[in-house]
Amino acid sequence: MTTGTDSTHSAKDHQDPGMIPVFRMWETPVDLAREGAVLFRDLLKKDVLARKTASVVLSGGNSPRGLFSEIGHLLSVGCEGWVGNVEWFEGDERMVPPTHIRSNFRMMKETLFNPLAISPERIHRILGEAPVASEEALRYAHEIMQVLGAPGPHLPVLDYVFLGIGPDGHTASLFPGTFPELEHHQLVVSSSATKEREARVSMGYHLLAHARHLIFLVMGEDKRPILEDILLRMKPSPVQELLLLRAEIGESATFWVDRAALSNDLERVVKMMY
Repeated sequence: MTTGTDSTHSAKDHQDPGMIPVFRMWETPVDLAREGAVLFRDLLKKDVLARKTASVVLSGGNSPRGLFSEIGHLLSVGCEGWVGNVEWFEGDERMVPPTHIRSNFRMMKETLFNPLAISPERIHRILGEAPVASEEALRYAHEIMQVLGAPGPHLPVLDYVFLGIGPDGHTASLFPGTFPELEHHQLVVSSSATKEREARVSMGYHLLAHARHLIFLVMGEDKRPILEDILLRMKPSPVQELLLLRAEIGESATFWVDRAALSNDLERVVKMMY
């Protein structure tokens, strides 16, 4: 498998082609951040110049920080005027103020929005300081519809969605043990606070799954078990649910990974298929 190039695999030969993920693998997180930023810049620029605009959904967590920092640096150094036409969205947020240490928006602002001097009207954030998560979910869904529009019964279509994967298989703020069948057609969902986590607001399954480009960022040895569970053992999880929804529309997801995130078994399967 060549560093930084596409690779595909299927855990089961009879699996629907839409389920076969596309892999881009780099040796280290630094390589992924630097080369991934260039790759993303080129794709995004092409879209904006062709369609006058594009939309990008950013995730929180530790995995994307390096990539977002590189994107912010790359685009700011290049003085790319077309960047002003990009709409930036939060994929999910904890119900905390935007200055809070655990705020996803705070990380996005530090790594991307400030370096690029993004105009506030192009930044669409979940108001973590809102008093009621369910009400904020409704407000954010309305904002998404206003910005992207959706003719008739169709969903708004996002261009680029970056997501991480938690060790339990959660992604965005979609967690195992919830009821995706009840949430599929909600643009934005909310979850109540528990002993383990704050209340949250998140883009819903169908909105994320129907993006033109769905990219999972997976780095580090600690992600090996869950990645193998999802892609080899087909363990039910929110990530698996998104892959299934992608298959229904005939699309695959892309996994940007470093070598440490791939177990020997998964790497062998990837190499066999590529």
